[in-house]
Amino acid sequence: MRRNGFEPEVRLLFFGNENQCKNEEKRLIAILGRRDLGTGPLVNFTAGGDGTLDRIVAEAERQKLRVAAEQQWRDSSSREKKIAGIIRSWRDSLIRESRLQGAKKAGVTIRARIAADPAARVRLSKQIKKAWADPKYRERGREAMRQLMADPAIRARLANTIRQKYIDDPSYKTRVSQTLQSRYKNESFRNRMLVIARNPLRREKIAAKARLRKHSESTKETLSELQRKLTEENLQFARELFLADHSIAAIAKRLNVSFTLAYRAIYGLRRAYARGVPSRDLVSDAIRRHREAAAMASRKLSSPDVQAMFELRRAGMAFATIDEHRWAKDLQGMWDLLFGGAG
Repeated sequence: MRRNGFEPEVRLLFFGNENQCKNEEKRLIAILGRRDLGTGPLVNFTAGGDGTLDRIVAEAERQKLRVAAEQQWRDSSSREKKIAGIIRSWRDSLIRESRLQGAKKAGVTIRARIAADPAARVRLSKQIKKAWADPKYRERGREAMRQLMADPAIRARLANTIRQKYIDDPSYKTRVSQTLQSRYKNESFRNRMLVIARNPLRREKIAAKARLRKHSESTKETLSELQRKLTEENLQFARELFLADHSIAAIAKRLNVSFTLAYRAIYGLRRAYARGVPSRDLVSDAIRRHREAAAMASRKLSSPDVQAMFELRRAGMAFATIDEHRWAKDLQGMWDLLFGGAG
């Protein structure tokens, strides 16, 4: 204002403590209106009070931010800088832990918001279905869930959480039932469920579990021992091979059992194999070594080629240009090598 020759007039219209002043600020903003929302002349970006909590972002501003973000992402150099920065920051243990804690806190608020908004639930459902249609994403999700559920403590905690929901919220059972009923109205979903239900192996498994629930713990232990297909000696041998960097597929072939059985035995996912399970840290380290070995076995570039590629990138050469060289066979492979598979 002063640059344009105007002198602002200041009047003290309200006196009070800090909280009273904040409340008065909110009241006046609500009455006079904000310019960014098109409700009044004020240039405030929030409804008043501390920080930007509960700030309402105007659609015009959202559109500007959206366009700017898309332009930056389309620019290859900006995109590479962003990805490299994200990778560097996540390698810092303090930053990673801080972000994870923030994500957990935000998750509570976001879940409550989505639960109260049917349109938000529909959007989230579409996003999840679209992501799950990607085979790589689906396999990563399944592997993460397998690792998570391999821990008996986590399985027990999840079971208790679900059980507690039924106790704390009487309407939870009704909502689950209504959701299933609405899904069964979809002919495609209903047909898939019918095919699964008619599978004789699945029917026998369900019946066996139902029979098993009626037995005492000692009877369950006895039945479990009768059903196990690996001796204690073979079980320990399988776990030793796994920790010695043998793949589960190779172990299954060596013991002449299925991959699923070998997987359950190593992770202790059945009552008969629950004793003597390796610690989660040992299993995680073994999985990491398996993945690194598989990645090295499938890589298409030799070590000298990788070194040459890094030199070209440091010299500022673009990925597309590098891809034209006779030894650069896979653009995605280059990305994985340069950024550790995080791109």
